[in-house]
Amino acid sequence: MRYHRDNVAIVLQRSGAIANNAALIRGSLAMINAAIRAITIVNIIINR
Repeated sequence: MRYHRDNVAIVLQRSGAIANNAALIRGSLAMINAAIRAITIVNIIINR
């Protein structure tokens, strides 16, 4: 029974790490999108 409980703990840890990675990836994508938007705004202002 203890073996089974250890497996459950490992699975929970892995899923938690996957969720953290997804949140990090989502956050970095949002930052990249914001940076691209800022760069395009600056380019529009410069080109005007």
